[in-house]
Amino acid sequence: MENLESKNSSKMIMGFVIGLLAGVLGVLFAQYTFKESNEDQVVSTVQKSTNGITNSGPSTTTSRLSIANSSPRKDSSSIESDKDEKDDDKEKGKEIWETIMALGEDKQKEEVSDEVDKMAERFNLTASQKSRLQELLEAKAKTQSEAGLKLFTGKASIADLIASDEDNYSEIDKAMQELLSGDQLAEYETYTEEREIERIEKKTNEDLGGLREIAGITEEQIDQARDFFIEINASEKPGSMDMTNITRDQFMGVIDDALDKRISGVAEFLNDDQVTSYRKQVDGFRKMISAFVPDTEE
Repeated sequence: MENLESKNSSKMIMGFVIGLLAGVLGVLFAQYTFKESNEDQVVSTVQKSTNGITNSGPSTTTSRLSIANSSPRKDSSSIESDKDEKDDDKEKGKEIWETIMALGEDKQKEEVSDEVDKMAERFNLTASQKSRLQELLEAKAKTQSEAGLKLFTGKASIADLIASDEDNYSEIDKAMQELLSGDQLAEYETYTEEREIERIEKKTNEDLGGLREIAGITEEQIDQARDFFIEINASEKPGSMDMTNITRDQFMGVIDDALDKRISGVAEFLNDDQVTSYRKQVDGFRKMISAFVPDTEE
């Protein structure tokens, strides 16, 4: 039962309820997941680097065990050797990470360029407008990437958590209002509406994924849940809240309010046992997300 609850809580992470954190926990995974030719390159590079570490492991491990078992103290040469091996392993680990980062940046640039080309064609952008759009999207991707890295390494601030939201286009939309004009602006407004519909559908499907794991759930209940989640996801727009100088308690309060709102909503069409199961999912998720939110000065 505990494993099932943990599994459901993990699913809730992928379908987090509030727009300002959409995609936070999946940022690095999505960013460094490579397909087609890039995938083979990553696997090959990482395998080579990893093999360099593991191939040196067996003999040195045996040696360390032998020394440890035969003498209570290590001589200076053995201590120095161990230190060199650790430094070597650390350096190789750094090389692997830098390789992944570099490939991630290449993939990121490729995706930005593809998006710019599509938008330039759709909105009939001039060369200068296209160049500016490129700058805007690259800056967003860079900010998101850096924030995601801090999150992954446990050094993220609350501002970083918000910055790592892949669905937050508020700054881009604001800049495009000044960049575009006439028919371009009208078409961009249509585009943002389409993008928002896709975001709501994505978040709703993710929310439903966790709900489907609840015992005894019916299709009628799923349909009711879909309508509810669509409504709530539409109201939780990325970038709509001012998080300047927010404290940890305030931030967690926003999250708690959103989670409690969800529990109250599904209670309208779930039975008591199902609500209890859903609440366990929420509580498990609350603990997980709390671990990512850093302490702040009051």
